[in-house]
Amino acid sequence: MDPGVSSLETNYLVDDRHAIIVDVEATPARLSQEIVAAKAMLERSRGALGFAPQSLAADKSYGTAPVLSWLTDRQLTPYIPVLDRTAQTDGKLGREAFAYDAERDSFICAQGHELTFRSVTKDTGVRRYKAAASACGSCPKKPLCTDAPFRTLVRLEGEEVRDGALLQGPRLSRSRGPAGARSRCCLRISNGT
Repeated sequence: MDPGVSSLETNYLVDDRHAIIVDVEATPARLSQEIVAAKAMLERSRGALGFAPQSLAADKSYGTAPVLSWLTDRQLTPYIPVLDRTAQTDGKLGREAFAYDAERDSFICAQGHELTFRSVTKDTGVRRYKAAASACGSCPKKPLCTDAPFRTLVRLEGEEVRDGALLQGPRLSRSRGPAGARSRCCLRISNGT
């Protein structure tokens, strides 16, 4: 085992209509790796078995913008509660206090300062935006906004899909299994009929 990995998770891809495990993959017990495994299992089962599900149910940890967008792009209906961390602000202004300018790919704060695009993480699609330290340093709203020298924000690939899902409310699987059953890494798929 990798010395940096404390535990492993077993990820299952389950056809709940036929009650069979279609694919299995072990990963380090980290959400990012479970998502990579889910995508790999779906692609592998389609290629090797010709398995083309129409929907996928999973727990909230899979309800991120990149995953929901990836599923939607493949015409897979997600029955996944949306993971929404917008309320986790540590008492500072939330991202809703900033206007996104799609044309300029930047955010604008209530004081008119621009947070410009700085970088993107290739494997996750996380885009980072940063305000100029000079703008934040003299801003009267800085204590409400950040304790750092400048404010940063992130924008996720597929965020518009997640936001649309939030407006629709939680989508729950039609087949949830036995009462009280929990599996953090089990993906239930359905081929429709």
